[in-house]
Amino acid sequence: MARERQSSRKSRQWPSVEEQLRDSRVVHGSALEQLIRDNQDFELLHPDEVNDGLPIPPWLRVHWRKQHPEEVPDASSPVASYPYPDVLDSVYEWMRIHQDLPRWYGEGQSTGNEPPEKPSGGRSRGSGGAA
Repeated sequence: MARERQSSRKSRQWPSVEEQLRDSRVVHGSALEQLIRDNQDFELLHPDEVNDGLPIPPWLRVHWRKQHPEEVPDASSPVASYPYPDVLDSVYEWMRIHQDLPRWYGEGQSTGNEPPEKPSGGRSRGSGGAA
């Protein structure tokens, strides 16, 4: 009985940072690693989210909640603890593929390394290709 309670309690804990990095197959030193490390404020999440089965990792939920604090529905709503847009799992997959997170920074922030904007309406030539 004591073992059952202990395993139940353990299964309801948030994963460690190292577990999250491993589960997301993060490249050490990548922008994605830093994003994960910066979003460990699990008190922003509903406790039932620990084992809800959604394909959205906890660090991405925290990041989304930080960016959209006004999006938490009324507590009486059946979706109160899961107010995430359907596209968030696709965003997660994109982040795993592009771990340097190109052009992924907060609103109004600049990395200083943005490529120059291309003029709209024109066609650009690739190297070695005919126009």
